[in-house]
This record gives sequence, structure tokens and C-alpha cells, in this order.
Amino acid sequence: MTTTPGVLGLKSPNLFQYEAEKKSYEFFYPSPHSSARQATAKSSIMNLVTTLIGGGVLLLPYTIARSGIVLGCILMFCCAMGSSFTSYILVSCSRRSGAQSYEEIAKNAFGKRMQIFTMVLLILLIFLAFVGYVILVRDIAGSLASQFIFGRALSVHDENLVAMALIGLVSPLLFLQSMNALRYTSILGLCTVGVFAIGIFFRAIQKINGPTFDASTLKYAADNVEDPMYALPIIISSFLCHFNVIPVYHELHKPTRRRLKRVVVTTVFSTSFFYMVIGTLGYIYAYEQPLGVQGDILNNFDRDDTVMNIGRCGILTTICFSLPLLILPCRRTLYRLIQVVRESWSAVEHNENQPLLATPADDSTEKPIPLVPHVVMTLVLLAMAFYLAFSLPGVAVVWNIMGSTVGILISYVLPSVCYLRIRREKPNSDWRKIGAWVLLAISGSLFLYCSALAFYKMGSMAVAAIAA
Repeated sequence: MTTTPGVLGLKSPNLFQYEAEKKSYEFFYPSPHSSARQATAKSSIMNLVTTLIGGGVLLLPYTIARSGIVLGCILMFCCAMGSSFTSYILVSCSRRSGAQSYEEIAKNAFGKRMQIFTMVLLILLIFLAFVGYVILVRDIAGSLASQFIFGRALSVHDENLVAMALIGLVSPLLFLQSMNALRYTSILGLCTVGVFAIGIFFRAIQKINGPTFDASTLKYAADNVEDPMYALPIIISSFLCHFNVIPVYHELHKPTRRRLKRVVVTTVFSTSFFYMVIGTLGYIYAYEQPLGVQGDILNNFDRDDTVMNIGRCGILTTICFSLPLLILPCRRTLYRLIQVVRESWSAVEHNENQPLLATPADDSTEKPIPLVPHVVMTLVLLAMAFYLAFSLPGVAVVWNIMGSTVGILISYVLPSVCYLRIRREKPNSDWRKIGAWVLLAISGSLFLYCSALAFYKMGSMAVAAIAA
């Protein structure tokens, strides 16, 4: 690739021509030969894998229990295909429009209103993930505290207090504006998930080799539509890495299409295989228990199970250190959203008073949030998260709502519509354009159905709780 004059006679060191005969140009930030691009394909894969694999892995056996082993694995494979495709076309949109983030792609495709809408979706996505993690802290910390501290079963109120106390211990980290000190927690997370996976594998093999195990009693496919449709949004949430694909790609050395496909495909499909194994083995272990497979599979293991208690301690540590990594981008995006909305309201006045051809201010470096709004937003987000986490019946409900609404929109709908808008000059026979149209039709239908089902289920649970 060689540096070429930009569009409309402008020159840009980040504008490169890759198909000279078609006069086709792409933007790179930084440029393909920049020394800032130090990430190898392996390190990029690792970064995306750590984005995908986290606390959500605890819900995978529940999705298999709802959909069945065969149908559940098919759903995971289909979600992997969809996420792989939309991750690729998101980067394509970035290269074609010069966008450096997900929200900039939406802005370049449809304008500032779509940028604001996308920012709202990202805030909701990260916040709901934070709520889900608070619920996991309550479940795991309550189990460990009942076993090693109190020596008795804890009530829901006691578990809520334990969760608040533990999150209170890490609360100073929630107010940090830089997460450099926690950059290695992703590696810790993979290690603890590995311990958890080994525990699941060991207990499931014990169950399979037991004298009472009967493979014919396993559920291979759902006998209704609602169960797999309730599980599908949770699976979709487990494949959410789209907001990290572009930053990872910007660090990739030699950012060719082939290397991009290798990173995305290897990441998504290796993760899907891991999900299938963990989900199936966890289901096999717990499906005959009186209460069935729980939303958090750790709740199906005995509180005095030494192997799983090690896994509980590790995952709990990882989740606690992941809380600031969630609240930080949520708070920054919220503050940036407020700034964008203010700018939109005063755009007419600014445009009337601004001289023509004025040089825009350099805002490439994001400024820290002022102290007062920083503290206020952190406290408000934390209070809302506590309220929702302690009001909802379980983590599966949160992940289902997140996946059926913002998850589907962020994963499939928005990437498809942005690609169709930015690449509208491509022929309709192009396979990527056809794929985007097909995925848009399917994901749009799933969004309507799964969202209605999720809120109907949540309403039914609320009515049942009030009646009880």
C-alpha cells in the first residue's frame, strides 16, 4: 500500500489506496506503518478473548438447560458466526469512513443523532453488565461467607449486606479515572476461569461415570419456542466484544484484511468451542438437582466443595477487579454524552458566531472529568446498580434483558445498518452486503420477539414475587 492524495484533493498521512484501478481508498488510525502498531495477531486475539470470557461464563449451563444440548450448541455457533461477521464489517466501516470508535461509525453513517443513540446503548450495555456483576458478587461472596465466616446459611438480606461490604472495600478503585494499575486483571480472569473450567470438567466426569447416570434423560432440544428464545439473548451477551474490536485493530501490526479475519475468526470460534464444552458439562452435572440448573452454575455446587470454592474465590476476585473496569467506561461515556447533547443544543449559536474556516480545537486527548460530576456520577451509578441487583431475582434475568435489547442492537442491528449505509455504493450482489441485509432482517425480528419475551417474563416474576 502506498500513500496517496486524499479525497477532494486533501492530503492525509492516514489515507491509503488499496485498489488503484477502482480508485478505492481507506483510512487508518494510526497509519499501517506507524510504530504505534505493536500488537501481534496473538496478542490481539488474547485481548479480545479476555473481553469475551468473564462472569457471563457462569450462565452458559443455564442456557443449555433452557435450549437443550444440541440446539444450545447450534445457537452458540450461529451467534459466533454473526459476531464474527459484524466485527469484521465494523472494522470495514472504520477503514472506509475514518471513524475511530463505534459511536463515530454511527455518526459517520447517520449523523449526530445516531451517535447519541449509540452512546445511550453503550451506557445501558455496560451498566447492565455492571449490575449483573454485582449480583454475581452477592451470590459468590454470600456462599463463601456462609461457609467460612458465619458457618450457617445466609438470608438474602445478609447476602446483600456481604456484597455491599465487599464492594465497599474496592470502592476506592471505582473512583479512579485511569485503570493502568488494573491492566493485568484480564490475565488473572482467564486463569480463574480456567480453574473454574477444570472444576466443572472434573465434577461432570464424576457424574457421567457414576452408576445412576443415564444419557437418555438429558435434554437435547427444547420442546417449546420460549425456552431457547429466552436463552438466546444470554448467549448473544456472551459474544459481545464489538466495542473493543476497533481499538484492538488500531493496535494491530500489519493491519491487512487477512490478519483481521484471522484475529476475529480465531477469537470468536475458539471461544464458542469453550462455551459449548463448559455449558454442556455444567448442565450434565446439575440437570438432575431438585432446583435444576441455576442462573449462576456455582449455586449448584455444595458450599463445602473445595475445588469449586477455589474457583469461587478466584472468580470473585476477578469480578471485584472488573467492577472499576466497567464503571470507568460507563462514566466516561455518560459524561461524553452529556457534552455531546449540550453541543447539539447550542450548535446553532456556535455556528453563527464561529468564523469560517476556523481551526478546530485539538481534542485528541480525552480530558479527565471534573471532580464534582465525577463523584456524583459514580455514586449515582453505584446506587442504581445496587437497587437493581438487589431487586431482580437473579443474574440470568439481567443478562437476558441486556442481550435481548441492547445486546442484539449493538451486536447485529447497528453494525449491519451502518455497513449498508457507509458501503451503499457496493453492488447488491456483494456477499457482505447480502449478509448484512440477511442479518439485519433476522436480528431485527429477534430484537422484537426477545425483548417482548424478556419484559413479559420479568413482569410475571414481579407479580409472582408480590403475590408471595
